[in-house]
Amino acid sequence: MDDFEQVKEKLNLLEKNFEKLDNKSNLLVDNCISLLSIDTDELGLYYIMTDRLLFIFSAKSLSTNPDFMHDFLFNYLRKRSRWSFGKLNSSCFLYREHYKSFIQDNVVLYKYLARGGLINKSTVSKDSKTNELYIESQYLGKENYLPEDNNVVYADQPKRKVLKGITVNKYLANKSAMMRRLIFRNVFDYLFNTYPSESGDKSKVSGVLLDAHMDNIIVNDDGFHFIDKDVICSSDLSKSQILYRNFKDSPNYRYFLDYYGLTDESEEYLKSYPLDHRDTEQMKQLRVTNAALLKKYFSENGLTPRERYNVKLNIAEKDFPKKLLNNFDAVWYEKQYHPDYSKDCPNISGCVPLYHYLQIGWKKGYNPSPDFDGNAYLEEHADAKKSGVNPLWHYAMSEVTKDI
Repeated sequence: MDDFEQVKEKLNLLEKNFEKLDNKSNLLVDNCISLLSIDTDELGLYYIMTDRLLFIFSAKSLSTNPDFMHDFLFNYLRKRSRWSFGKLNSSCFLYREHYKSFIQDNVVLYKYLARGGLINKSTVSKDSKTNELYIESQYLGKENYLPEDNNVVYADQPKRKVLKGITVNKYLANKSAMMRRLIFRNVFDYLFNTYPSESGDKSKVSGVLLDAHMDNIIVNDDGFHFIDKDVICSSDLSKSQILYRNFKDSPNYRYFLDYYGLTDESEEYLKSYPLDHRDTEQMKQLRVTNAALLKKYFSENGLTPRERYNVKLNIAEKDFPKKLLNNFDAVWYEKQYHPDYSKDCPNISGCVPLYHYLQIGWKKGYNPSPDFDGNAYLEEHADAKKSGVNPLWHYAMSEVTKDI
């Protein structure tokens, strides 16, 4: 058994035990770093994947930057219990697309995040002279998006130095309630003073802070730093909304309203906060327009044997193409394939008949309705059969493309 197979076997055993453990992602990252680092092939590329996140990194990245890799991965994975990992085959397009940059450009890690029909691509690289790490980010598919009246701007971020420090959330661990409140006061004093309202309104701040929360702010010897500005509102934001986004129903929200002399805008937040109201017709259309791009980076086809739902990708059921929904009969499907459907469902998070069909059912030869024969469709469409795509999804997306 070669090194990678041993690592894979160990991680599979770890994964089986994760259901019984707390702090699962911390254990995941620690063991990935320690176990995968035994790979002596510097061109060996690995991935870690969740429903909306894809990380690509090399064995050398893990062995030479263990602290950064742990902190960066853990920050994103700590709240996610479902993940998959693996080593990219040299014939895989993801390998071919990325491997040269790990040598020529000293890349340490790529992060792809599916966000509202777009993909945020972050690239971490190392300066060969100073050994300092730098990060830059860009949005893929942005050319298909035009901001509407919600004023949300998806902004590329130029290369900037990766600052050493810890997130405010981590800094707050084990602090007393009084100390936590004092730290929060310092954080918001910093934010509100650093990013004032362009209009001069003392109750508002710059739209740069649209996505400001305690995992986007780090603490080090130089103070606080807001490091994630890739989603920006082009108009000013209420300080009350920023506070509510961070505290919601916590008593701290009321405390800070009094501290800053603000009025309660929690109801207004629920109605108008831009990031929580992106379910527009334009955004739905963007998801369809960028469907091939999303699938390119987040499909599990050829990447991992885990059977997971490939198509959902930030799309609510009501956002699926009408031609797909019109050809799916949930009541018929559930009755037709009982008890298999009932047996499979406990293993699927948020399982409903449509998701079961898209994830598992079609692979078993199940049909979505009495009027659509998926097996016959695949026989008639060699390209769909060869690519291993769900027949109803292929039919629906083909029709959507024609409509566009």
